[in-house]
Amino acid sequence: MSGLNLAAFVINPTDEELRFGLRGTFDHWSGSTWEPAGSWTTSLDFLGGFGSISPDAGVIRTIGLIAPAHGIGPGEYFSVQSQQPGWYRIGHGGAYGMFEVSEAAPVMPPLSGQSATGALVTVSPTLFGPSGGPARLVGTSRSPGITTSDDQHRFNRGFDSSVTLERWADEYWMTVGMIALQTNAEPVDNLVEAVVTIPPLPGGTYRLVCRHLEVGNLTRVFWITDSLPIGSGTPDL
Repeated sequence: MSGLNLAAFVINPTDEELRFGLRGTFDHWSGSTWEPAGSWTTSLDFLGGFGSISPDAGVIRTIGLIAPAHGIGPGEYFSVQSQQPGWYRIGHGGAYGMFEVSEAAPVMPPLSGQSATGALVTVSPTLFGPSGGPARLVGTSRSPGITTSDDQHRFNRGFDSSVTLERWADEYWMTVGMIALQTNAEPVDNLVEAVVTIPPLPGGTYRLVCRHLEVGNLTRVFWITDSLPIGSGTPDL
């Protein structure tokens, strides 16, 4: 398998917030046991870019994956270099996620386009149940120099009043429809600059295409799944 980009989430069923470091474990299934194969790092969504798989198992003293009590953490991203077919596991403490490398795997949706160099948009949450729900959108300019909260708010007021909803259709993005976008009249906390309501959708990979007056289209991928545990739904905004 050639390299590709993946996303990771922490689904937290406990009564306390979970925080993990930036580097976790990376294992390969031998056929009978999980064998250490290195470590992995993530990149926070608002920073853009991707973490990686590495043979280094040292500690990076930075907060990585995080999830509120009975909630879902933000999507965080990493790249997987070429690997032999088989099952692999990434982990932080007692939290694990698995993926399979297979020559018969379908074409994966590209994630690199949402990490634009000039600006980006984040969507929270990025993992929904089939009923959808409200999503927070925050645009971030990559302009040089110091950026204030007022600068951030002005940038977010540059989005069109509607965004395009697309679904990954095996090999391409297919337009599903348009969703209204509501921008806050005044700055709140740089976390809730705009809100869209994701409609009920079948399981799959989707993305929002947000048109910005200054920088053009900014995209962010999100996922719909019917496998979320009870109590980890989308929050009220």
